Amino acid sequence: MTKVSKISVPKIYFFENGGSNLITNSLKEFIYFLKYQGHSVIDFSYSNGEDTLHRNLNIKRNFELDAIPKSLIKDSENNLTDFLNDLENPYLKELISDLGDLSKTINELKPFEIKLASVIKAVLSPSYYIFLDSPEKSLTPETMSKLKNCIYYEANVEERVVLMKSDRRILWPDIVSNIISKDEKHRYHNIKNPLNSNSKIGLHFKNTRKSTSKKAS
Repeated sequence: MTKVSKISVPKIYFFENGGSNLITNSLKEFIYFLKYQGHSVIDFSYSNGEDTLHRNLNIKRNFELDAIPKSLIKDSENNLTDFLNDLENPYLKELISDLGDLSKTINELKPFEIKLASVIKAVLSPSYYIFLDSPEKSLTPETMSKLKNCIYYEANVEERVVLMKSDRRILWPDIVSNIISKDEKHRYHNIKNPLNSNSKIGLHFKNTRKSTSKKAS
């Protein structure tokens, strides 16, 4: 893999699950935080496991309904395959491959497959913000390594903003850029992660994102 200089500072925000004064509902917490930062229009995708999947549909259909632009899938089933093959993020492609048969329904999946399908669907979405609730749950160390690389790639290369909430902070210090907390007056505090040099996992890719949507500042 050819490495090039990193062109941006990745934005990966970590909210500790159960942290003092933080809201239990992760989705509300993420939205409140962004509104606190002054963003009124929030283009996001969200993953928290089976609640963000259609359980009676197969994996492929879940991707088509919520993550893939309809213009790319309405003509032929091959369009989804072509779309997945054309993905730039190599770690995302590996995670999709790890899911195996995309024709399996969500009801047929094991817990780790449900979590993985939910996270992949959120990343596949063209949204600017990616919200992840306990993305490490049920995943093996090998899959976790791929997921961290995948998330870092999206933040670093595609210049997307990732907000995640987890009770396992120890798993994320090498990619998290900022740690979010809230004081007793419910004011957010955004602290740079002192343990992250923004280069520990060695990813330095050229930006290849092609987007016509306006990003939030």
